Amino acid sequence: MKRALRLLSLWDWLPTFRAVAEHSHVSRAAAELGVSPSAVSRMIGLLEDDIGQPLFDRVGRSIQLNPAGEHLLAGVRTAMRVVDESLAIVEGTELSGPLRIVSDDPFPRAFVLPAVQALRRAHPGLTPSLRTRCGSEGQGDDITQLLLTGAADVGFVREASPHDQLGVERLGALPTRLYCGPGHPLFGASSVAISDVLTHDFLATSKAPEDGWPVEYRRRVVLTLESSDMAAEICAAGELLAVLPEVVATSRRERLAPTSGGGRDLWPLPIGLRPLPIYAVWRRRIELPGRADALIAAARAQLDMAQLVVAQLEEPRQEA
Repeated sequence: MKRALRLLSLWDWLPTFRAVAEHSHVSRAAAELGVSPSAVSRMIGLLEDDIGQPLFDRVGRSIQLNPAGEHLLAGVRTAMRVVDESLAIVEGTELSGPLRIVSDDPFPRAFVLPAVQALRRAHPGLTPSLRTRCGSEGQGDDITQLLLTGAADVGFVREASPHDQLGVERLGALPTRLYCGPGHPLFGASSVAISDVLTHDFLATSKAPEDGWPVEYRRRVVLTLESSDMAAEICAAGELLAVLPEVVATSRRERLAPTSGGGRDLWPLPIGLRPLPIYAVWRRRIELPGRADALIAAARAQLDMAQLVVAQLEEPRQEA
């Protein structure tokens, strides 16, 4: 009982501590909590006095967790997640409410959005939101921090690092190919050497090898775009080569089929490229599986279907 009373005396200060720890800034934490910066500073001071040691290192206006603070933050996050998950089970809302998703381009088109739609049909109480990270710039977003702070529940990314509080699973890979449009000199070529390809200009959505291009061959990138769909559009204009996931090219072919008579405006060149790896990253549930787990299961199924569709659509091309 004494231990319970001890925890009770600290409990009201812990959300404030977490906000300051995650923002590394008193004013931003105060804005999130809807209180004044002085109130936040006072609560942090009371918590440190009660514990008997500092939890932050303060240098000028900067405030950073020290080792004791980092240890307490991990415990606070776990405790708050246990309460949140338990409430969801009691209220029957494990598969309803917000589902925050972060995905690298081009995964939303390939399988994430179909998975979200399938999950919503089964659980209409879910309210998903999707944030897409595009190109090299998008890779700067720290998926680990987004997940640990609760800004995201699940991510579908090209690269993932192990973390003791996160689940990481490789779901597979998306095949990539080198494409050109009808106005390009290589359009229609059934055989081409890498040396011939390198004499032409490229557009890209990210740096090699993130898009599948082999790093040992230096290409001349003259245009960088944010999304693979935009890259496919420009590539089809005929001037530039582009490395694209097959699912992007075949999806474009499907969309244009009614007006193009089944023709193609992206030609796949016979150059071997690395597929794009797909990782699911999520905050591990402490209780029963929840929304992120359900979405990952739906993504597995949709990814299998998407790759099958790509294979079916690409086979006739090789014969044409």
